[in-house]
Amino acid sequence: LYQDLFRTAAKITLRIACEVNIRPRNEPSLQFHERLGFKAVGSQPTEGGAKTVSLLVLEVDKRVAPMRRDA
Repeated sequence: LYQDLFRTAAKITLRIACEVNIRPRNEPSLQFHERLGFKAVGSQPTEGGAKTVSLLVLEVDKRVAPMRRDA
């Protein structure tokens, strides 16, 4: 899924954004996105303040190598 996303995004945009829960913390997703090169650029409360997400961005032009199978 992410390989297709990177290939498609490289043709139409400079960056990909996503959000991952940090309250409650979704550690596996945070680690996964970090390994892919996503960087935190902010955070935002959601669900009326019950949860918080980290706002992550990946600069597509820096994503030149194909994603590893174990990533």
